[in-house]
Amino acid sequence: MRKIKNKKGISEIIVTVIMIGLVLALGIVVWTVVSNLVKGKLQSTESCFGNFGKLNLNSQYTCYNNSASPKEFVFSISRGDIDVDKVIVSISSQSVIKSYTLPAVNYTNVKMFGALLYNSSLVLPDKNGGVTYVTKDFSSPPDSIKIAPVINGQQCDPSDTLNTIENC
Repeated sequence: MRKIKNKKGISEIIVTVIMIGLVLALGIVVWTVVSNLVKGKLQSTESCFGNFGKLNLNSQYTCYNNSASPKEFVFSISRGDIDVDKVIVSISSQSVIKSYTLPAVNYTNVKMFGALLYNSSLVLPDKNGGVTYVTKDFSSPPDSIKIAPVINGQQCDPSDTLNTIENC
């Protein structure tokens, strides 16, 4: 057997320091990636937070006019102190599901209440105000209507739903 003289190697202390450094570096990389993902998700939902109940359907002015020719569905939206880009209105009946985005131009079968012609510009209610709309897209009474605000480009969950539609 030969003895090796001048045996050189990495000491255990240096190996331990290198391992701790690698673990810390890996932890920092993982933390950065995860925190950026979480921040992105929080910012996208933050717009909708605290706005529930500030955009409502006015059930007193939402009804189906069976006696009109053509038959009309009237719905009213009330807006509180909330900044919205748009409002998405979804109406469903047994045979038809329609969605409208407000404000809008040129929905051929929707108009503002009191307007003479369909196919006119539709506006959002002002802050702390309301607007009533009329559509002739439904030949039978709708089953439900729901509205969802779009805030800072983010579509929020529905803020109000009516599942019972009365006759006018």
